[in-house]
Amino acid sequence: MATFDAYRSEASAKIQAAGYASEIRREAGSTSRRYGSRPTFSTVGTESVLVVHRSRRAGIDRTRMGDVRSDEPLMVFTRDADIQEDDRVVYGLDGLSYRVLAKTIYPTHVEARVQVSHEEA
Repeated sequence: MATFDAYRSEASAKIQAAGYASEIRREAGSTSRRYGSRPTFSTVGTESVLVVHRSRRAGIDRTRMGDVRSDEPLMVFTRDADIQEDDRVVYGLDGLSYRVLAKTIYPTHVEARVQVSHEEA
């Protein structure tokens, strides 16, 4: 793992320099919710985030139900970011709330597939 230390610190420096400070919110500890009640989220930290948008062409696909691909960007975090699936990320540039669908951990950084969250975070 020592091989990746230099790459990890370089990637972290670039993400810190080019990214925007964004709030990470996690669902507050209630384990049982009533049907129709909205979850409450509390801020767990602030991370520097890079967002990579895919094509802006609206590709309609059977499995995608007509979603616009620009509504599901890829977020790049530093390797030590405290991010979990189903967290909400309030992106510092546009103020939109994104729901973390899945994350992939690499030796140098963390990538999260996210979707615009239409519920209040």
